[in-house]
Amino acid sequence: MTHSKRPSVATDQKPDRHPTPLTVTSHIAAMTKMIPHFVPEMIKTGRWFVSVKTGNGPNSHIGDFATEAEAKDWILTKSKYWPSKSDTAK
Repeated sequence: MTHSKRPSVATDQKPDRHPTPLTVTSHIAAMTKMIPHFVPEMIKTGRWFVSVKTGNGPNSHIGDFATEAEAKDWILTKSKYWPSKSDTAK
């Protein structure tokens, strides 16, 4: 039985490579890392809350503030602690 050799053809394509486990782990970690964005929003009653946008699911709504200034103050002083233990799902 004879085997014919295939001619070599030079291409600019790199060989198919599967990602290493480290690459996959790093990619997943980057996807799950949330960088929250805090925005004061007013509801129909005229009260305010802080909307937390992470890009990982629905937005969270925090607080019940009388004014936009109170909501902004929460963002400036307390958002760095979000989510606190009381904010996380049990």
